[in-house]
Amino acid sequence: MKKIDENCILQKNGRRRGSADLEPYHVRRDYKSTLFATIFNDKERALSLYNAVRGTDYNESENFEIVTLHNAIYMNMENDLSILIDAELYLFEHQSTVNPNMPLRDLFYVSRHYQKLVGDIEIYYGSAKKIPEPFFVTLYNGMEEQPERCEMRLSDLYYPKTGREPNLELKVLQLNINPGYNEELKKACKPLDDYVKLVEKVRHYQKDCNLDMAVERATEESIREGILADFLKKEKQEAQQMIIYDMTDEEIREVVRRAARAEGLEEGREEGREQGLEEGREQGLEEGRKLGIELGRAEGRAEGRAEVFMVLIKRGFSSQEAQEIAGIDDETVKRMLVSNK
Repeated sequence: MKKIDENCILQKNGRRRGSADLEPYHVRRDYKSTLFATIFNDKERALSLYNAVRGTDYNESENFEIVTLHNAIYMNMENDLSILIDAELYLFEHQSTVNPNMPLRDLFYVSRHYQKLVGDIEIYYGSAKKIPEPFFVTLYNGMEEQPERCEMRLSDLYYPKTGREPNLELKVLQLNINPGYNEELKKACKPLDDYVKLVEKVRHYQKDCNLDMAVERATEESIREGILADFLKKEKQEAQQMIIYDMTDEEIREVVRRAARAEGLEEGREEGREQGLEEGREQGLEEGRKLGIELGRAEGRAEGRAEVFMVLIKRGFSSQEAQEIAGIDDETVKRMLVSNK
Protein backbone atom coordinates (compact mmCIF):
# COMPACT_ATOMS: atom_id res chain seq x y z
CA MET A 1 0.00 0.00 0.00
CA LYS A 2 1.29 3.42 -0.90
CA LYS A 3 2.17 5.47 2.15
CA ILE A 4 0.69 8.95 2.20
CA ASP A 5 2.97 11.61 3.60
CA GLU A 6 1.24 13.91 6.11
CA ASN A 7 2.79 16.87 4.30
CA CYS A 8 0.86 15.83 1.18
CA ILE A 9 -2.47 16.32 2.97
CA LEU A 10 -1.26 19.60 4.48
CA GLN A 11 -0.31 20.81 1.01
CA LYS A 12 -3.72 19.81 -0.35
CA ASN A 13 -5.23 22.05 2.32
CA GLY A 14 -2.93 24.90 1.32
CA ARG A 15 -0.88 24.59 4.49
CA ARG A 16 2.51 23.39 5.60
CA ARG A 17 3.76 22.42 9.02
CA GLY A 18 4.90 25.37 11.09
CA SER A 19 3.69 27.96 8.59
CA ALA A 20 1.91 30.77 10.38
CA ASP A 21 1.45 32.78 7.21
CA LEU A 22 -0.72 30.08 5.68
CA GLU A 23 -2.98 29.65 8.71
CA PRO A 24 -5.99 31.93 8.17
CA TYR A 25 -7.89 31.01 11.33
CA HIS A 26 -7.40 32.70 14.66
CA VAL A 27 -9.12 32.77 18.01
CA ARG A 28 -11.74 35.50 17.99
CA ARG A 29 -11.57 37.14 21.41
CA ASP A 30 -14.13 39.72 20.26
CA TYR A 31 -16.66 37.15 19.06
CA LYS A 32 -20.21 38.47 18.73
CA SER A 33 -23.26 36.26 18.36
CA THR A 34 -24.95 36.19 14.97
CA LEU A 35 -28.50 37.40 14.48
CA PHE A 36 -29.69 33.88 13.66
CA ALA A 37 -28.17 32.43 16.83
CA THR A 38 -29.63 35.22 18.95
CA ILE A 39 -33.13 34.86 17.52
CA PHE A 40 -33.24 31.14 18.15
CA ASN A 41 -31.63 31.29 21.57
CA ASP A 42 -35.21 31.24 22.78
CA LYS A 43 -37.07 28.08 23.74
CA GLU A 44 -40.30 28.93 21.90
CA ARG A 45 -38.54 29.88 18.65
CA ALA A 46 -36.11 26.97 18.88
CA LEU A 47 -38.98 24.53 19.43
CA SER A 48 -40.76 26.01 16.40
CA LEU A 49 -37.67 25.41 14.27
CA TYR A 50 -37.30 21.86 15.57
CA ASN A 51 -40.95 21.09 14.83
CA ALA A 52 -40.69 22.51 11.31
CA VAL A 53 -37.62 20.43 10.46
CA ARG A 54 -38.87 17.25 12.13
CA GLY A 55 -42.51 17.57 11.06
CA THR A 56 -43.66 17.31 14.68
CA ASP A 57 -46.05 19.47 16.70
CA TYR A 58 -44.63 19.67 20.20
CA ASN A 59 -46.22 22.56 22.05
CA GLU A 60 -43.90 22.23 24.99
CA SER A 61 -41.65 19.55 26.38
CA GLU A 62 -40.01 19.11 29.76
CA ASN A 63 -37.26 17.20 27.97
CA PHE A 64 -36.52 20.09 25.59
CA GLU A 65 -33.34 22.01 26.33
CA ILE A 66 -31.16 24.48 24.43
CA VAL A 67 -27.56 23.32 24.85
CA THR A 68 -25.76 25.54 22.34
CA LEU A 69 -21.99 25.61 22.73
CA HIS A 70 -20.89 29.05 23.85
CA ASN A 71 -17.24 28.28 24.52
CA ALA A 72 -16.29 26.81 21.14
CA ILE A 73 -14.79 30.04 19.87
CA TYR A 74 -12.07 28.71 17.63
CA MET A 75 -11.35 28.94 13.93
CA ASN A 76 -13.74 31.93 13.77
CA MET A 77 -16.65 29.60 14.51
CA GLU A 78 -19.22 29.09 17.22
CA ASN A 79 -22.09 26.62 17.34
CA ASP A 80 -25.30 28.41 16.29
CA LEU A 81 -27.98 26.27 17.94
CA SER A 82 -28.01 22.90 19.71
CA ILE A 83 -31.19 21.28 20.99
CA LEU A 84 -31.39 18.28 23.30
CA ILE A 85 -34.83 16.66 23.28
CA ASP A 86 -35.58 13.22 24.61
CA ALA A 87 -32.92 10.97 23.03
CA GLU A 88 -32.01 13.34 20.19
CA LEU A 89 -29.32 15.98 19.85
CA TYR A 90 -29.99 18.43 17.01
CA LEU A 91 -27.22 20.74 15.82
CA PHE A 92 -28.37 23.62 13.63
CA GLU A 93 -25.96 25.86 11.74
CA HIS A 94 -26.77 28.87 9.60
CA GLN A 95 -24.61 29.62 6.56
CA SER A 96 -24.61 32.57 4.18
CA THR A 97 -21.80 31.01 2.14
CA VAL A 98 -21.46 27.49 0.76
CA ASN A 99 -19.22 25.51 3.08
CA PRO A 100 -18.35 21.88 2.22
CA ASN A 101 -16.55 21.63 5.59
CA MET A 102 -19.77 21.58 7.62
CA PRO A 103 -19.46 17.84 8.39
CA LEU A 104 -16.02 18.46 9.87
CA ARG A 105 -17.25 21.43 11.89
CA ASP A 106 -20.19 19.40 13.19
CA LEU A 107 -17.81 16.59 14.11
CA PHE A 108 -15.93 19.03 16.35
CA TYR A 109 -19.17 20.33 17.84
CA VAL A 110 -20.77 16.97 18.58
CA SER A 111 -17.54 15.68 20.10
CA ARG A 112 -17.56 18.62 22.49
CA HIS A 113 -21.20 17.95 23.35
CA TYR A 114 -20.46 14.35 24.19
CA GLN A 115 -17.50 15.39 26.31
CA LYS A 116 -19.78 17.67 28.30
CA LEU A 117 -22.50 15.03 28.64
CA VAL A 118 -20.26 12.13 29.61
CA GLY A 119 -17.00 13.57 30.86
CA ASP A 120 -13.46 12.84 29.80
CA ILE A 121 -12.60 10.46 32.63
CA GLU A 122 -15.70 8.29 32.85
CA ILE A 123 -15.23 6.70 29.43
CA TYR A 124 -12.17 4.84 30.72
CA TYR A 125 -14.12 2.66 33.16
CA GLY A 126 -17.55 1.46 34.17
CA SER A 127 -20.58 0.55 32.09
CA ALA A 128 -21.39 1.67 28.57
CA LYS A 129 -22.32 5.33 28.46
CA LYS A 130 -25.59 6.41 26.89
CA ILE A 131 -25.46 9.30 24.46
CA PRO A 132 -28.22 10.98 22.43
CA GLU A 133 -28.39 10.31 18.70
CA PRO A 134 -27.13 13.34 16.76
CA PHE A 135 -28.73 15.03 13.76
CA PHE A 136 -27.09 17.81 11.78
CA VAL A 137 -28.88 20.53 9.84
CA THR A 138 -27.42 23.50 7.96
CA LEU A 139 -29.76 26.31 6.94
CA TYR A 140 -28.37 28.13 3.91
CA ASN A 141 -29.42 31.54 2.56
CA GLY A 142 -26.38 32.71 0.62
CA MET A 143 -26.22 34.25 -2.84
CA GLU A 144 -24.68 31.23 -4.57
CA GLU A 145 -27.15 28.89 -6.27
CA GLN A 146 -27.85 25.74 -4.25
CA PRO A 147 -30.44 22.94 -4.48
CA GLU A 148 -33.46 22.96 -2.19
CA ARG A 149 -31.89 20.23 -0.09
CA CYS A 150 -28.70 18.23 -0.27
CA GLU A 151 -26.54 16.03 1.91
CA MET A 152 -22.91 16.63 2.79
CA ARG A 153 -20.81 13.80 4.17
CA LEU A 154 -17.65 13.72 6.18
CA SER A 155 -16.32 11.02 3.85
CA ASP A 156 -16.47 13.54 0.99
CA LEU A 157 -13.49 15.23 2.65
CA TYR A 158 -11.37 12.09 3.00
CA TYR A 159 -8.15 12.16 1.04
CA PRO A 160 -7.05 10.04 -0.62
CA LYS A 161 -10.10 7.90 -1.37
CA THR A 162 -9.61 4.26 -0.41
CA GLY A 163 -12.79 2.91 -2.01
CA ARG A 164 -13.73 1.19 1.25
CA GLU A 165 -16.78 1.93 3.38
CA PRO A 166 -15.66 4.59 5.86
CA ASN A 167 -15.47 3.65 9.53
CA LEU A 168 -16.42 7.19 10.47
CA GLU A 169 -19.26 8.97 8.71
CA LEU A 170 -21.25 12.10 9.52
CA LYS A 171 -24.10 13.39 7.39
CA VAL A 172 -25.29 16.98 7.29
CA LEU A 173 -28.62 17.95 5.74
CA GLN A 174 -28.39 21.34 4.04
CA LEU A 175 -31.71 23.12 3.55
CA ASN A 176 -31.89 26.14 1.25
CA ILE A 177 -34.07 28.76 2.95
CA ASN A 178 -33.81 31.45 0.27
CA PRO A 179 -37.08 32.78 -1.18
CA GLY A 180 -38.67 30.11 -3.37
CA TYR A 181 -37.06 27.21 -1.51
CA ASN A 182 -38.48 25.08 1.30
CA GLU A 183 -41.47 27.36 1.63
CA GLU A 184 -43.45 24.78 3.62
CA LEU A 185 -40.62 24.59 6.14
CA LYS A 186 -40.60 28.38 6.59
CA LYS A 187 -44.39 28.47 6.74
CA ALA A 188 -44.21 26.04 9.66
CA CYS A 189 -41.65 28.25 11.45
CA LYS A 190 -42.57 31.94 11.39
CA PRO A 191 -39.35 33.11 13.12
CA LEU A 192 -37.31 31.45 10.36
CA ASP A 193 -39.51 32.91 7.64
CA ASP A 194 -39.23 36.35 9.24
CA TYR A 195 -35.46 36.06 9.48
CA VAL A 196 -35.21 35.29 5.75
CA LYS A 197 -37.49 38.22 4.90
CA LEU A 198 -35.40 40.61 7.02
CA VAL A 199 -32.16 39.52 5.35
CA GLU A 200 -33.75 39.90 1.92
CA LYS A 201 -34.83 43.43 2.77
CA VAL A 202 -31.29 44.36 3.78
CA ARG A 203 -29.90 42.91 0.54
CA HIS A 204 -32.54 44.77 -1.46
CA TYR A 205 -31.77 48.15 0.08
CA GLN A 206 -28.02 47.57 -0.21
CA LYS A 207 -28.39 47.99 -3.95
CA ASP A 208 -29.21 51.68 -3.46
CA CYS A 209 -27.43 52.71 -0.25
CA ASN A 210 -24.66 51.76 2.16
CA LEU A 211 -24.99 48.89 4.63
CA ASP A 212 -25.83 51.02 7.67
CA MET A 213 -28.68 52.77 5.89
CA ALA A 214 -29.89 49.51 4.36
CA VAL A 215 -30.08 47.88 7.79
CA GLU A 216 -31.93 50.87 9.26
CA ARG A 217 -34.51 50.89 6.46
CA ALA A 218 -34.95 47.10 6.55
CA THR A 219 -35.49 46.93 10.31
CA GLU A 220 -37.92 49.84 10.37
CA GLU A 221 -39.93 48.32 7.52
CA SER A 222 -39.89 44.89 9.18
CA ILE A 223 -41.30 46.33 12.41
CA ARG A 224 -44.11 48.03 10.50
CA GLU A 225 -44.91 44.79 8.66
CA GLY A 226 -44.81 42.60 11.78
CA ILE A 227 -41.62 40.78 10.75
CA LEU A 228 -39.76 39.83 13.94
CA ALA A 229 -41.47 42.91 15.30
CA ASP A 230 -41.38 42.03 19.02
CA PHE A 231 -37.73 41.05 18.85
CA LEU A 232 -36.68 44.08 16.81
CA LYS A 233 -38.59 46.55 18.99
CA LYS A 234 -36.92 45.18 22.10
CA GLU A 235 -33.43 44.66 20.68
CA LYS A 236 -33.41 47.03 17.71
CA GLN A 237 -29.95 48.59 18.18
CA GLU A 238 -28.25 45.30 19.05
CA ALA A 239 -30.06 43.53 16.20
CA GLN A 240 -28.88 46.16 13.72
CA GLN A 241 -25.32 45.77 14.93
CA MET A 242 -25.55 42.01 14.53
CA ILE A 243 -26.91 42.33 11.00
CA ILE A 244 -24.02 44.64 10.07
CA TYR A 245 -21.61 42.22 11.72
CA ASP A 246 -23.08 39.27 9.80
CA MET A 247 -23.10 41.08 6.47
CA THR A 248 -19.60 42.48 6.94
CA ASP A 249 -18.26 39.06 7.90
CA GLU A 250 -19.86 37.66 4.75
CA GLU A 251 -18.16 40.37 2.70
CA ILE A 252 -14.82 39.70 4.41
CA ARG A 253 -15.02 36.00 3.54
CA GLU A 254 -15.77 36.91 -0.06
CA VAL A 255 -12.97 39.49 -0.17
CA VAL A 256 -10.40 37.08 1.24
CA ARG A 257 -11.57 34.28 -1.03
CA ARG A 258 -11.44 36.51 -4.11
CA ALA A 259 -8.08 37.91 -3.05
CA ALA A 260 -6.70 34.37 -2.79
CA ARG A 261 -8.12 33.54 -6.19
CA ALA A 262 -6.76 36.79 -7.63
CA GLU A 263 -3.35 35.83 -6.35
CA GLY A 264 -3.71 32.58 -8.26
CA LEU A 265 -3.04 30.49 -5.16
CA GLU A 266 -5.64 27.82 -5.93
CA GLU A 267 -4.72 27.49 -9.59
CA GLY A 268 -1.03 27.89 -8.85
CA ARG A 269 -1.01 25.09 -6.28
CA GLU A 270 -2.94 22.73 -8.52
CA GLU A 271 -1.31 23.49 -11.87
CA GLY A 272 1.92 25.30 -11.04
CA ARG A 273 1.63 27.28 -14.23
CA GLU A 274 2.02 30.95 -14.92
CA GLN A 275 -1.11 30.85 -17.03
CA GLY A 276 -3.09 29.63 -14.02
CA LEU A 277 -1.68 32.44 -11.91
CA GLU A 278 -2.67 35.10 -14.42
CA GLU A 279 -6.12 33.61 -14.97
CA GLY A 280 -6.62 33.56 -11.21
CA ARG A 281 -5.78 37.26 -10.92
CA GLU A 282 -8.15 38.25 -13.72
CA GLN A 283 -10.97 36.02 -12.50
CA GLY A 284 -10.68 37.21 -8.91
CA LEU A 285 -10.69 40.88 -9.85
CA GLU A 286 -13.62 40.50 -12.23
CA GLU A 287 -15.73 38.57 -9.71
CA GLY A 288 -14.83 41.08 -7.03
CA ARG A 289 -16.10 43.93 -9.19
CA LYS A 290 -19.36 42.09 -9.80
CA LEU A 291 -19.82 41.62 -6.06
CA GLY A 292 -19.27 45.33 -5.54
CA ILE A 293 -17.07 44.72 -2.52
CA GLU A 294 -13.67 46.05 -1.53
CA LEU A 295 -11.54 43.95 -3.84
CA GLY A 296 -13.66 44.85 -6.86
CA ARG A 297 -13.38 48.55 -6.16
CA ALA A 298 -9.62 48.39 -5.71
CA GLU A 299 -7.43 49.38 -8.61
CA GLY A 300 -5.08 46.45 -8.56
CA ARG A 301 -4.15 43.62 -6.26
CA ALA A 302 -2.03 45.64 -3.79
CA GLU A 303 -4.77 48.21 -3.19
CA GLY A 304 -7.35 45.46 -2.81
CA ARG A 305 -5.32 43.65 -0.17
CA ALA A 306 -4.73 46.93 1.67
CA GLU A 307 -8.49 47.48 1.78
CA VAL A 308 -8.99 43.91 3.05
CA PHE A 309 -6.51 44.73 5.83
CA MET A 310 -8.44 47.83 6.92
CA VAL A 311 -11.79 46.03 6.85
CA LEU A 312 -10.37 43.34 9.13
CA ILE A 313 -8.91 45.95 11.50
CA LYS A 314 -12.33 47.60 11.75
CA ARG A 315 -13.88 44.21 12.51
CA GLY A 316 -11.64 43.78 15.57
CA PHE A 317 -8.78 41.68 14.21
CA SER A 318 -5.31 42.45 15.51
CA SER A 319 -2.84 44.10 13.16
CA GLN A 320 -0.83 40.87 12.90
CA GLU A 321 -3.91 38.74 12.19
CA ALA A 322 -5.19 41.17 9.56
CA GLN A 323 -1.77 41.33 7.93
CA GLU A 324 -1.52 37.53 7.70
CA ILE A 325 -5.01 37.16 6.20
CA ALA A 326 -4.65 40.07 3.75
CA GLY A 327 -1.13 39.02 2.77
CA ILE A 328 0.51 42.44 2.81
CA ASP A 329 4.02 43.46 3.86
CA ASP A 330 5.14 45.42 6.93
CA GLU A 331 5.65 48.66 5.04
CA THR A 332 2.11 48.61 3.68
CA VAL A 333 0.77 47.95 7.17
CA LYS A 334 2.65 50.94 8.59
CA ARG A 335 1.43 53.16 5.76
CA MET A 336 -2.18 52.09 6.18
CA LEU A 337 -2.20 52.54 9.96
CA VAL A 338 -0.60 55.99 9.75
CA SER A 339 -2.92 57.22 7.00
CA ASN A 340 -6.03 56.08 8.90
CA LYS A 341 -5.18 57.58 12.30
